[in-house]
Amino acid sequence: MTTTAEMPKSYLSDEEREGLFQEGGEKLVYLSESIAAVRADDMETAMAWMRFVEFSPRTLLGLKARAGAQFIRDERLITAQADEAYGPGWLDQN
Repeated sequence: MTTTAEMPKSYLSDEEREGLFQEGGEKLVYLSESIAAVRADDMETAMAWMRFVEFSPRTLLGLKARAGAQFIRDERLITAQADEAYGPGWLDQN
């Protein structure tokens, strides 16, 4: 579990975070924090929150097609599920 000291800046209240957690778990909290950061014009924090999200292999494949493999690497997105589904070299394959 990640400690509070390691978490990016939060734009949501504790009550909002708790409600989101109850509704959809950690992933929904992280995505909502990212959206809130974008709305605050804080892209650095938005991407920091995205680094906590474990995207599905299909979503990462789509992101690779649209933004490129280097984007996924540069932003240090979690790729464990895609690595397992497509093999460890999937980012370098066409």
